[in-house]
Amino acid sequence: MKRVISRIFMIFIFLGGFAVFMYPLATRWFAKHESDKVLNDFKSDLVELQQEQQKIEKGEVSETGSELTRLYADMKSYNEKIFRNGQSDLKDPFAYEIPVFNLEEYGFSNNVIGILNIPKMEVEMPMYLGATKANMANGAVVLGNTSMPIGGANTNTVIAAHRGYKGIKMFRDIQKMEIGDDITLTTPWEELKYRVSEIRIVGKNDIYEVFIQKNEDMITLVTCHPYTKNTHRYLVYAKRVVSLDEKETVSESDVETSDTIAETQQEPDSTISQDNLEYSDTQIWLEDNLMIIGGAVIMVMILVGMIVTRDKKG
Repeated sequence: MKRVISRIFMIFIFLGGFAVFMYPLATRWFAKHESDKVLNDFKSDLVELQQEQQKIEKGEVSETGSELTRLYADMKSYNEKIFRNGQSDLKDPFAYEIPVFNLEEYGFSNNVIGILNIPKMEVEMPMYLGATKANMANGAVVLGNTSMPIGGANTNTVIAAHRGYKGIKMFRDIQKMEIGDDITLTTPWEELKYRVSEIRIVGKNDIYEVFIQKNEDMITLVTCHPYTKNTHRYLVYAKRVVSLDEKETVSESDVETSDTIAETQQEPDSTISQDNLEYSDTQIWLEDNLMIIGGAVIMVMILVGMIVTRDKKG
C-alpha cells in the first residue's frame, strides 16, 4: 500500500512539474498567436490600401477619395496643431489614453497604425493609437496628445508598451538598447527608420520629458522601470535616419542623417540608483532561467522521493 502511495506521490510531483513547465509556454504561445493575427490583419489592410493608392497614382481613382490620403493629411494637420499649441492638452498621464483617430473610419479593421520593429530587443509588435488598457494588452501604443507616426520636423511620436505581458517580451529588455541602435516603424505610407540618440530614466509624472523638440523628427520609447517595481519610467530617444536620396528634400536641421551617429552614450539619470538597473537585470535573468531552475528543483524532488522510497524498502 505504501508503495502505491509513493508512486502516486511521484506521479503528482511529475504532473505538477510538467504544468509548471507548460503554463508559461502555453500562455506565451496564445499571446503570440493573437499578436501575429493582429499583425497579419494590418498587413492585409496595408495591401488593400496601397493598391488603392496605386490606382490613384495611375489616375484610375480620384485622390480626394483616398482614405489613406485623407488619414495622412489629418495626421499631419494634427501634428502641426499640437506643436503650435505646445501640447497644451498633455497635462497628466491620463491624456495618453485618448486615441486621436478612429482608424476604422479610414478603412482599417482595427486600431493598428503600424508595426514596430526593434532588432536589439528582438521584438516586432503591432502599434495602436491611444494607451488604453485593451491596446496595451495587445502591443505597443502611440500615446495620445503626442505626434502621429508619419515623421516630419517638429514631431516626437511617443510609443509605450508594458515591460512584458502574458509571456510576450514587449519592452521587457529595453535596458539592452544602446546609442546607435535602430528602430523601424512600418506605416501605411512608408518605412520610417530611427536611431537611438539618448537614454534617460525619469519620474512617472515627468510629462515634459516626452514633449516635442523643435526641428526634430524623432520617436521616444517609454516603459516602466525598474522591472517588476515600476516606480519610474525608462525612456529611449531616437532620431530619424535619412537616406542619401532623401537628404536633398529634407532639411538637415530636421533629422539626423545616416552618417551622423552619437559617439557617446548618455547614462541614465544619475539620481536613480544603479541598484535599480541591476535589480531589473537580475529579475529578467531569473525569468529567463525559471524553467531551468524549476526543472532542477523537480528533478531533486524526484531523486529525493526515489531515495526515500528505496530506504523504506530496505
